[in-house]
Amino acid sequence: MHEAREFTRSLGLKSVKEWMYFSKNRFIHKSKKASFLPSNPYEFYKDKGWVSWPDWLGTKTIATKDRVYLNYKAAKRYVRKLKLNGEKEWRAYCKGEFKSKGLLKPLNIPANPDKYYKGKGWSGMAEFLGYTQKFGGGKKFREYSDARRFVKRLNIKNQYQWYQYNKVKMPDREKRPADIPINPQLSYKNEGWKGWEHFLGKTK
Repeated sequence: MHEAREFTRSLGLKSVKEWMYFSKNRFIHKSKKASFLPSNPYEFYKDKGWVSWPDWLGTKTIATKDRVYLNYKAAKRYVRKLKLNGEKEWRAYCKGEFKSKGLLKPLNIPANPDKYYKGKGWSGMAEFLGYTQKFGGGKKFREYSDARRFVKRLNIKNQYQWYQYNKVKMPDREKRPADIPINPQLSYKNEGWKGWEHFLGKTK
């Protein structure tokens, strides 16, 4: 990677957009080295020393509009390893407040994942970071996606049936686990809630 990066830096490219344009036309470049450069260096060198676009291009920063972010699953897999416990810690991490601990957010993960990944898999900060939510009285609820998977198996048709299920013992249905809230519309309001039909598994 070192040789490829040094050659790339010698090109004087200033943005990811310029790199993409060069990459499409690299085979007609006068230097043979250009034809051996990967079109997606962030993927090709992911486990071989890739740091960031500024590092690859030799620039100090990359404009937000020019940044190429990881897909949702890859970003989630990365941030969950950080063991951040809540949105407050995520914001601090994005501001570089954990730099002394060796934690510095890479440029290929957005600081506002709720906006960038909306419609691309986003289901709330708890699901993204992989932490357990805490509510009144210290009670902990499982992640929204996990709760939804359980509820879907119950084949409950609507909100009324959901509350009936919680009031009356139903031998033909599993008992609601303590870590699934009775009022999910409140508990998961900012953590993936998309309405009763979605929660009950009637829509995707």
